[in-house]
Amino acid sequence: MRLMRNFGFKGYDNVIHPGTNGKMIEVCAAMGLANLGSFNGTIEANRRNHAAYKAALKSIPGLCVLDYDLAERNSQHYVVLEIGEECHATATRSLPCYTPKRPCAQSISGPAATACNRDLFPHAGLMLPCSRDLAERVIVLPTGESLHNHAVQTIAATCRIVASRQR
Repeated sequence: MRLMRNFGFKGYDNVIHPGTNGKMIEVCAAMGLANLGSFNGTIEANRRNHAAYKAALKSIPGLCVLDYDLAERNSQHYVVLEIGEECHATATRSLPCYTPKRPCAQSISGPAATACNRDLFPHAGLMLPCSRDLAERVIVLPTGESLHNHAVQTIAATCRIVASRQR
């Protein structure tokens, strides 16, 4: 049950069980209620981080921070970076540049996230080429109130280095 609630992860980037995103135990609900008072501050920090990422990454060919619809009200909880064809990096080649002790980017899928599915469905990659391609082009960058502008600049500098390497 613990593995299901933890998206199937055992440790960092080691998927050993099918996971689920449907979880809300009482302590999580209580924490959410306790943090409602600071929710507007979290949204503002996420917006600030999103704008900082867009500015810091706009000059790197092939990298694009996806925009939010300004007409919608949301938490901007995710900063999604799309890697285009003209960039020399891929999501799975870029992730080793990040470690758990540093701000961490996470591929939305990929070798680690699909390892368990690969065991259960060994031919899934053949049947889901669009999913595999998407997993190579999308990274979710860290954000939130504890992420400061210097961390965004460090992540952008790392992206610049990785993007400039030849495949």
